[in-house]
Amino acid sequence: MRIARVRFFALLLFSTCLHAQEQPSEQEALSEEALLKSMHGISSNTLFNYVKDLSSEKYEGRLTGTRGYDDAAQWAADLFKLWKLTPLGDRGSYFQDFPNDYKMRNAFAHGVAGVLYNYHIVNPNCVFIRGLVITYVGRNVINDIFLGTGTLRDTLVQRIRRNLAPVSFSTGRTATIRCTTEHHPEGIGRNVLAYLEGSDPALKNEVIIIGAHLDHLGKNHLLMPGANDNASGAAVLLGCAEATAQMSGLTRRSVLFILFGAEEQGVKGSEYYLAHPPIPNARVKAFINLESIGRGEKLSVGAGKNYPQLWEVVDRNNRKYIHRSIVADSTANLARPRQDAAHFLWANIPTIGIGAYGAGPLPVATYHTTQDKIDYITPEILEDIARLTYLSVMDLVRE
Repeated sequence: MRIARVRFFALLLFSTCLHAQEQPSEQEALSEEALLKSMHGISSNTLFNYVKDLSSEKYEGRLTGTRGYDDAAQWAADLFKLWKLTPLGDRGSYFQDFPNDYKMRNAFAHGVAGVLYNYHIVNPNCVFIRGLVITYVGRNVINDIFLGTGTLRDTLVQRIRRNLAPVSFSTGRTATIRCTTEHHPEGIGRNVLAYLEGSDPALKNEVIIIGAHLDHLGKNHLLMPGANDNASGAAVLLGCAEATAQMSGLTRRSVLFILFGAEEQGVKGSEYYLAHPPIPNARVKAFINLESIGRGEKLSVGAGKNYPQLWEVVDRNNRKYIHRSIVADSTANLARPRQDAAHFLWANIPTIGIGAYGAGPLPVATYHTTQDKIDYITPEILEDIARLTYLSVMDLVRE
């Protein structure tokens, strides 16, 4: 009888201990409650209005180095200050300034006096060279230049890609170019940096970075709004920043939010940041990029297959809270950086990009055109990506 009582007491003690282990601590419960409260505070209406504001005439298309871009950067810095995030830029400010330079130097060095730049979209990534005249032309002009030469433009492009060698020849044509170019050598690029220090004495030295480029194409000569590219990414970053700021004291690792300049001018803002980091790159545990995420029904995680630990965090939070179709992709475009994420990958920093896809076709082309307007932005996808990014970041900084 005595043995049975001992066994019963031991079993009861074990059961009690097991039950205690299964129950979250009071601190954990409070932390989870705060997490969900701040997540639900991320509003599609607020994010949509951020995009609407950034893509309006007020900021003149946000071309890096112009007053419009600087005004947009100041507006974002004012929000970071409102949310009591720490400035991590130059001289105690939110701004990290960098020289703003561009792509035609080699042609000029070989005696080229003018360039007809055959590009179907607007890109401000050509350096100013006194004496070199550059203008964009469409396919009709190119077809006329090649007419009667016995070759086609597409044939030459394929040969260049295959052999990686020039195929220059005289077309026998003469072009007259007349244009007005303004050069502003005093113009500078500017990243916007805001920081939330972690609470753990050791882990606060490790950093998670969230990035999105703030710039677009300015005016050419009409406004290039850049609503999706990339006011959408900047808006989602701001939504994440405000929610994360509310969790101050509950994050063990630190978080850095960066709005990059000059992504459209050769991905120069992120390149400069990584060469002049206020926090050593070796202390960065992950970088999450937000690029053109204002349209779509489904989610993608760029480089998710390359970094399964990060993919697992995003996938788990999507399954638990967001419930959208989601896929992981592999890295691409590393030979020529087309997004800020490429520079972080080159720096051997675990990097993913959370994106949207699957939207229906539009009646007009929007990429780098005057049609990248607020009209084609879906508020719900902004909210879902902002919440998903925020939850994933909070997992990474609290683990």
